[in-house]
Amino acid sequence: MIPRTTLIQIAKMIAEDIARGTITDSVPIVGDALASDAEAMLTLLDLVAKEGSKKKPNGPLLDAYGLLFGEGLQALRYGIEHDNPQAQAIIASVRERIQALSVEGTLPPELLLVLLTHFASARLDPGQELQVLMGELMEQAPPPELSSDALGALMSSLLQDFAGDIFAIHGQLAEHAMVVPEAYRMGMVVGVLMADDAAVREVATGWLLDSSAMIRRETAAVFDQAASQDHVSGTMLRRMIAVRAWLPEDERPAVDAVIKACRRKGVDMSPLVAGKLVSVMASGIDGSGSQSLFVLIKEGRKHAMASLLLKEGVGVRDAWVNHGMTKRQAEDMLEEIRFQMDMFDISIDHLQQSLGHALSVNADSGVLPPFGLVDFLETIGLAMATPEPLPDEVLLARLIDAIPARKGGPASVRRALKESAHWPTEYDFLESWFDEGPELDALLSDETLSLEQQCVLVLEQYLSSRRAIWAHRLCRVAETLRHCPQTAADWIDFALVAREVASDRPLAEIPLMTIVAALTVNVYRGPASFVTSGIGSYPV
Repeated sequence: MIPRTTLIQIAKMIAEDIARGTITDSVPIVGDALASDAEAMLTLLDLVAKEGSKKKPNGPLLDAYGLLFGEGLQALRYGIEHDNPQAQAIIASVRERIQALSVEGTLPPELLLVLLTHFASARLDPGQELQVLMGELMEQAPPPELSSDALGALMSSLLQDFAGDIFAIHGQLAEHAMVVPEAYRMGMVVGVLMADDAAVREVATGWLLDSSAMIRRETAAVFDQAASQDHVSGTMLRRMIAVRAWLPEDERPAVDAVIKACRRKGVDMSPLVAGKLVSVMASGIDGSGSQSLFVLIKEGRKHAMASLLLKEGVGVRDAWVNHGMTKRQAEDMLEEIRFQMDMFDISIDHLQQSLGHALSVNADSGVLPPFGLVDFLETIGLAMATPEPLPDEVLLARLIDAIPARKGGPASVRRALKESAHWPTEYDFLESWFDEGPELDALLSDETLSLEQQCVLVLEQYLSSRRAIWAHRLCRVAETLRHCPQTAADWIDFALVAREVASDRPLAEIPLMTIVAALTVNVYRGPASFVTSGIGSYPV
């Protein structure tokens, strides 16, 4: 447990860093520690309430507390996405504490909004009770009425601040709207879509991908009305057609009706103005099943960097584009990306295959892709992308079939297994290949067991039941390496080891899996020492 005094000390250090304009890389490490400590997260909320209720609250300190809280939520999201009961319990406790502090009047409404905004930033649901509470507080002290003129002024300001980037504007609005009841959010959608400024109306398309099914359905209904008033442009029509393929099947007819209405009105889809592909890259698959894709584009005299984050069990998790960069800025960003992670040059065809599969995962998980995916597609010159599932068994069979006969025999398998012991020293992303889950707590709770004994337990009683997951990751890595000229020789070994992991071969005979077991045990053992050794660069 992180002591209260330690949290205060760390927050004061972060406040000083904020004042100097330098935040260290250790803040996410603190977030990881908070995500495993329910009491620390609740204590952090108490500290926010205490400081916020003072006559003259310390603004930088409140900002630091908020930053820590946000980092804790970001780390907890990982557990939520993996159905981790501990993470789910901590989030439930956090919601309850915020509710209690707000009801008793200890937490001012403006700080409640800040905390709920951190939920939105972490893409975590604040829960209906907190949304209702926020709505009640807004009704008790309503803000000045947002007339059409006021909304227009707000949107004009955002268009200027974000240089006309409607995807960034939507992200900003959606993040803040997520913390209020759906009725308030829907009011914003209506106001934007019925605005006189055509540039403002472009933002509304993003709400067709809202996390709320009610918001999506109501947005489609308002779009139908907007189409009859000539408020749907050719660009909006093109984007609606792209988004339609990502929606649940029962929601597509409403969008189809809008598309037909636009066509009856004579609205033609605006053509795409694609830039020139400079390079396409993919990271490895990390231990959480995440992979990043990057595309460098030349847009006239400027450059753009487009990126996707694909997440196992979720699908397309994030998408963004950084437009308007100089050649030097683009090269610096590319260098920084390559410095931070293993990157592999791939083909645009492989990117499309990976994206199609990820969208099929979105359909299965029920998590809709972000509106930024439309920006990504348009930037790289694709009008749309559709879900195209590529099951692991199909991919593995395809990989094995592509291996020349002379390189796929028993001798090659033995050599690949032996080589797998050295892969973590050659590929940095494999350092994150450890497993976790509530079952490990019970499995490794016996403190009398040695490190070696715990590794054997993990290998035989835990990882053996998760062969499919690790075979999946090996397959996806093999497919990525197969499309990279620099690693064309390694993909075969990864494919062969993937087949062995998917088989009934004892995991103890697969060196890579023994490494995964060891990393899993080390991670399980590791966090206990953070209180005495410090957290990142923050000594405690």
